[in-house]
Amino acid sequence: MDDIFSSFFGNGGFGKQRQRNSRPHRGSDIRVNIHLPLEDVFTGSHKKIKYKRNDKCNSCNGHGGDQIKCVQCGGRGILTQLQQTPFGKIQNNVHCSDCQGEGSKTINPCKKCTGKGIFLKEETLEFDIPKGIMDGEILLIKGKGNFFKRGISGDLVVNIVESPHAIFRRNGLDIHQQIKLTYKDLVLGAPVDIETLDGKIRITVKGGTQVGHILRVPNKGLLRGNKRGDMLLEIWLDIPKKIKAEEKNIIKQL
Repeated sequence: MDDIFSSFFGNGGFGKQRQRNSRPHRGSDIRVNIHLPLEDVFTGSHKKIKYKRNDKCNSCNGHGGDQIKCVQCGGRGILTQLQQTPFGKIQNNVHCSDCQGEGSKTINPCKKCTGKGIFLKEETLEFDIPKGIMDGEILLIKGKGNFFKRGISGDLVVNIVESPHAIFRRNGLDIHQQIKLTYKDLVLGAPVDIETLDGKIRITVKGGTQVGHILRVPNKGLLRGNKRGDMLLEIWLDIPKKIKAEEKNIIKQL
């Protein structure tokens, strides 16, 4: 409703004059992708990156030069216009075209930034990535985006991209792995060495284990905060492509 009345009675609604937005202009965010192997997700990692951004000119403190109050708007950044309508004259506030709504104008432009208030720089930034971070999660680093003239800087948005692993498949904090066992080991049972993210371990597969069965090894998944996932082992049958004649005879006798 306020927007409707503002169009007839000025930006303040019912003839009230709305104050110019006092919040500073904010520069744009910068987005970067960080590709992480699963091992770095497990241990956490420290990253050092380089990227380019518009930073505040330290010579003019981001103002672009010496500032004077805009004469046309009296430093308000807005102008009040009267418009004739079938209902009579109405009042409307618009941005001052002379100072672009800033309320001030630049004189004696800064020589370093040529009046822009910003300069392009290569930023080097170091930060930590916590253990167990998820694919697609973001880290927000405040004030490390682009700077806006006479305003503030945006943020650096770090997007985590988890790289596929040759052996493991992740599901939340759990790690899935397929292991192939011989027919003899499935029938009789056997100790089996398996890979985990923190080294090899030995487990015992019970006799009579079925193909497709899932073995759960507790606390061998990813760590996040005070939570730890499990390792889930999917049992497959290792079928040899070539066998000897005597082996064929043994299989036929089973």
